[in-house]
Amino acid sequence: MLYSSEKNEITMVLSGDAMITRPLSVFDEPQFLALSYVFKKADVAFTNLEMLMHDYGISPGIPGGVFAASDPKNLNELEWFGVNMVALANNHSWDYSEGGILNHLANLKKTNLIGLLTYPQQVCMEIKRESGSMKIQIPNLARVALISFLSAA
Repeated sequence: MLYSSEKNEITMVLSGDAMITRPLSVFDEPQFLALSYVFKKADVAFTNLEMLMHDYGISPGIPGGVFAASDPKNLNELEWFGVNMVALANNHSWDYSEGGILNHLANLKKTNLIGLLTYPQQVCMEIKRESGSMKIQIPNLARVALISFLSAA
């Protein structure tokens, strides 16, 4: 009999953009908790964190458009939901200029989330974390493809 770790199997949950502006842990609807369970049971539970999580002490960058930001405490809400890996705000990276990005990365380092910082040149940087006994390795140079689906009832 093989132990789970010896099966060389991995379960991944991949989701699209996450724009979290309020706590998730207050919701107790059965369908919502069932979705959270799917994320929590996965080895890799990935979402595209499409906003900066910073302390609002940074002025927005160039005027115009939508400046997407949220309280850094909401990073803990993503962890509560079961997310363990995030791509970092590709479209909204520069909403708060360099200061916003640096503050965002500093806040991310305070969590157990694995953050992938992507650039237009398709360069990825790993913020190294260990999850239980599993270590997730991301090469310094990699391509990241985000695929989202829209379904109608």
